[in-house]
Amino acid sequence: MTRLESITKKDAWWPDPKEAVRNKDNEEHATEPEQHLSKQADSAKNTLIGNFASYTTLHGLHFLFQPIPRARKIIWGIMLVIATVGLSIQIGNGLVKVYSYNIFTAKTFVRPESLPFPAITICNQNMLRKTAILGSAGQRYLDQLDELRARFIGEDMNVTSERINMDAIVQKSGHQLEKMVYECRFVRDKCDNKSIKVFTSEKRGLCYTFNSGVNGTPLLNVSHSGSEYSLSLRLDAEPTEYYGPYSYDGTGFKIAVHDQKVLPDIEEDAYDISPGFYTKITMKRAQKQTKQSCTDVVTAYVINSQTLFLPSPYSSGCGSRKLQFSQEYSYKNCIRECHTQLMIGRCRCRAIGMTLQENDTTPYCTTREVQDCIMRVHERSSRQRCDCPVPCEMTTFTSRISLAYFPSQHVWETFLPFLTTAYDLNLTGLSPDELDMKAEHFVRKRFAMVKIFYETLRTEMYHQRPAYEMSDLFADVGGNMGLFLGCSMLTIAEFIDLAIMLLITKFWRRRTVDHAQARDQT
Repeated sequence: MTRLESITKKDAWWPDPKEAVRNKDNEEHATEPEQHLSKQADSAKNTLIGNFASYTTLHGLHFLFQPIPRARKIIWGIMLVIATVGLSIQIGNGLVKVYSYNIFTAKTFVRPESLPFPAITICNQNMLRKTAILGSAGQRYLDQLDELRARFIGEDMNVTSERINMDAIVQKSGHQLEKMVYECRFVRDKCDNKSIKVFTSEKRGLCYTFNSGVNGTPLLNVSHSGSEYSLSLRLDAEPTEYYGPYSYDGTGFKIAVHDQKVLPDIEEDAYDISPGFYTKITMKRAQKQTKQSCTDVVTAYVINSQTLFLPSPYSSGCGSRKLQFSQEYSYKNCIRECHTQLMIGRCRCRAIGMTLQENDTTPYCTTREVQDCIMRVHERSSRQRCDCPVPCEMTTFTSRISLAYFPSQHVWETFLPFLTTAYDLNLTGLSPDELDMKAEHFVRKRFAMVKIFYETLRTEMYHQRPAYEMSDLFADVGGNMGLFLGCSMLTIAEFIDLAIMLLITKFWRRRTVDHAQARDQT
């Protein structure tokens, strides 16, 4: 019988188990029912398996059931075993790749018609104004933490257990917005003070965030790039007001460019802006644009980048969690909240700038507690101890800084009347050279101008995707099944069909035996 003829037989695909079991005479049934039915069932099973081997799409299997020389059967059996082992190894490797959760990052560029302008945070390098704190608790607090004064002058730091509400003192005696930022414009319009958010930095005092979206104020948008569509700030460092250990780092400002959802870490995320220099914050591919003025010009070229991460169990492990003191989740906000809870838990007091509930009664730290506990906990605290996953969607702004000496000499005639009226600068009785020197020293020591704008509206999109998914595994399994065994997913269906038929045959055998035994008993 040929392979084609065996496939076309009635019982090749769905043989009747009853016919296979009941194909002998009734007389033989009556004498040895169980033994006879068992032989018939075995015969039906062998018929099913033999027919299956003849029509299955699993290549090489039919050689094991055909009447061919034993050596040939052994060779084909070995080949089938090797192919099956190879397929199993490939499937195992695929499973390892799936559960390794490897990722790859795809980078694309999008140029929207407009972009939301980032939030810009500005702090003075100095915490408290000297004229506002002399002889007050604020001065005592700074003096007790002034290690430099104690080291070089020999004064005792005299740390005490006095609890001072430093947040209130910073609000009153820090550098005020109207003094530090004497002009603010976005494109051509004056800045709306309602969109400015105020918070306290542990070392820099009052910080002001422009375009923060606070109180539901709409975010600023730009539809063009370039310096004409910028946030322009004229700043006064007020260097004569510097006092205390936190003013020793330098004169000038801290400026951070960040997303509205993020409360920046001023010490880590901000750039140092110095008066008396032309400072440019620019992207690698940004076109440098300069503009001379009577004061320091800081030109910031900002390019927007957005990254989409994958959640756990992938290596990026992105996610979010509910924060107690912030409505918007960000990694920085989470770390800050974690460290705050860690410090309060160990030191039993609160430091400057800690965000807590309004009704929280945690006392302020004394200077002794700041030195003995807060600083030590801050130094030893590890970010790995905080449950702070990276957000799955994050917008960042990266830039670089360049410096140039500024301003040029020809601006003084225009600028001198402004200095004499606004700052009571006495320039009478001076020669032209002395006048220029005094004015130049005054300006370069005190003033800065900041321009922040998009160099391009193009947005870099980073999408993280799984390097190997279950769909990839199924595709590889299908290809390897065809490569090693010449079969497909339907071959698995053929084996399932065979298993069902064998179960049905066994069921009918058992049922027929039970009926025969019942007849014998009657």
